[in-house]
Amino acid sequence: MNRTSVSTDNWFKWVIFVVCLLGVILADRLGAPQKWHAAILGTCCSLGGVAMVYQRKWSYWRFWVAWFLCFVIHVFVMWVIFARVLVDVKTMGILIWLPAAFAEGVFFLGLIPYFERKVKHERRKHGVN
Repeated sequence: MNRTSVSTDNWFKWVIFVVCLLGVILADRLGAPQKWHAAILGTCCSLGGVAMVYQRKWSYWRFWVAWFLCFVIHVFVMWVIFARVLVDVKTMGILIWLPAAFAEGVFFLGLIPYFERKVKHERRKHGVN
C-alpha cells in the first residue's frame, strides 16, 4: 500500500464520519426517534465500507452506478424496516444494528460486481461501449 492510498483511506474515513455525524444531528433536529441513529450509522458503515473496499474502482462510472443502485436498495430497506416493521420502537442500540449493517455490506460487496456487469451488458446491447 503506497502513501497516496493511505492518505486517501484516511480522508475517506473522515468524510464518512462527518456525513454520519451530520445525518444524526439532522435527524435529531427534525425530531426523528433515536432508532434512526442506528439506521444512519448502518448506512455509513455498510455503504462507506463497500466504497472503501472498492477504492481502486472509484474512477469507473460503472462502479458509481452500481454503488448508487445499492444505496437506493438500502434506503428502501431501511425505510421498510425502521418506519414500517419497527414502527412502535423508539430506541434501537447502534451495537444491536451493527451486525445487520455488516451483513448488508458483505451482501453489497457481491452485488456491486453483479450490477457492474449488468450495466456493461446493457451498454453493449445498445451498441455503446
